[in-house]
Amino acid sequence: MKSTISWSVWSLTLAVVLAAPAALAPVFAGVQKGSVVGADRARPRIEVRLERVMAGDKPIDAGRPTDIGFLPVDGAQVLLASKHKAGELIAWDLESGESKVLLTVPEVATRGMEQGLVSFTFHPAFPEDRRLFTMHDSRDEQGWVSHLSQWVVDGTGFADLVVRDPKVILAVPQPQEGHNAGAVRFGPDGMLYQAFGDGGFQRDPHRRGQDTTELHSTIIRIDVNSKSDGLEYSIPADNPFVGKSDFRPEIWAYGFRNPYRFTWAPDGRLVEADVGQEAFEEINIVEPGRNYGWGVREGADCFSVTRKRRQECEAACAEGAAVYTEPIHHYARTEGMAIIGGEVPTGSAVPELAGKYVFADHVSKKLWAMDLPDPSVALTVGCGEDAPPKATVYALGKFGVVFISFGSTPEGDLMVGGFDGSIWKIVK
Repeated sequence: MKSTISWSVWSLTLAVVLAAPAALAPVFAGVQKGSVVGADRARPRIEVRLERVMAGDKPIDAGRPTDIGFLPVDGAQVLLASKHKAGELIAWDLESGESKVLLTVPEVATRGMEQGLVSFTFHPAFPEDRRLFTMHDSRDEQGWVSHLSQWVVDGTGFADLVVRDPKVILAVPQPQEGHNAGAVRFGPDGMLYQAFGDGGFQRDPHRRGQDTTELHSTIIRIDVNSKSDGLEYSIPADNPFVGKSDFRPEIWAYGFRNPYRFTWAPDGRLVEADVGQEAFEEINIVEPGRNYGWGVREGADCFSVTRKRRQECEAACAEGAAVYTEPIHHYARTEGMAIIGGEVPTGSAVPELAGKYVFADHVSKKLWAMDLPDPSVALTVGCGEDAPPKATVYALGKFGVVFISFGSTPEGDLMVGGFDGSIWKIVK
């Protein structure tokens, strides 16, 4: 999730964040109440609190949970979290307080801050289809590799839950240890979507952001219910680049820097949060076949770090050839430095959040919500120094949590994971 000018700046920033007292966000018996600071004072406010998630009578410590969710079985009070650097998927019985390791990914990479067990998701037909899918980074004799794997899950409750038989279905070599891979999720169409970043480290040095012959800087869409052409999956016939030269057919959309998390709104739109480089953090509605601009653009601007890339962007605009889809919202470094997306709640814990996209910033420790644009209005293609359409953003508060992930309860209410291993529910 690095989004700063250099590793040293990032390390210093993170050290300050972790060391800073949470004076602006007091904790009362496992509950945090946020404070409104800076530009958020001018925004509409939705008051929320963070309530610590407990297993039995003890607060959960998930060891940097990069993904959180529940076992998708009716009535099961089993919370799961990916323990990032350990490469473990942990389960907690929320009633008894017991916990256990369900799986440990082999040879998990831990050198880079972002590497480890990144994400997990169950097959949408679970428990009829017993598969679980994970994304993790490892290192072998060839270098860094991101692995999309499937596992078999036995049992339907905490006591008999067992995960076995891992199988890699897609491996993507990585040039460096940053911006490797993000969320793995099933869409409402039953297809599997996987996000990949540009492979790092900073400023897209390998120019992968616009290289569609590889899977870097993309969100891919594959069918894991069948196999074809020697693959462990098949390519959906309606993928936008099927049959087109110079495009991998798995690609659904491209031009992302570090698409750490994405989700689906209740109306079926894919919403993605892209961690920025030096100017903007951005939120996109992702549609098939679109180019979201990285490493030519950052946010809604031409990428200004190198003169050559700015000239490329400006020349394309002058010729009317720009094809970069605008974000629906971006924010500058005065607001935060690493966006953490994000979910649209469907539960009743905070009625004012219904239909809104909730997101956070890892460094500023702020939570926001925003209205998604009218789905009948087409996304715009940007050029030059454009600003994204005006979005209504609501301040939820600055908290004493270094946000690292989002998740949902079985009722559709939101949870957030903290860098310190804590998990919180967003409540009124």
